[in-house]
Amino acid sequence: MTYLDQHGRPRVVPCSGYATTGFVLAAVGLWPLALAFCGLAWGETSTGERGGHGLTVAGIVLSVLGIIGTIFAIILAASGVSLIGALMDAITP
Repeated sequence: MTYLDQHGRPRVVPCSGYATTGFVLAAVGLWPLALAFCGLAWGETSTGERGGHGLTVAGIVLSVLGIIGTIFAIILAASGVSLIGALMDAITP
């Protein structure tokens, strides 16, 4: 979205620091913390007050996928499913 200043020139909207922090934390794997920062960034970026809405959305998507993957891995481990054992059984004659 392009905003104009009082003279009709395009105004540069700075990127939200929360959005950048949330995305980096999501990429590193600190998903709960990333969701908190992306939640703060959502308020700034959705109104156009700050740029970086794409980083915010990407951070949320990475965090949600990471949390779902972790929950899935915990459920598999708790149920005793051994993917390596199943793979070895499938490979060996």
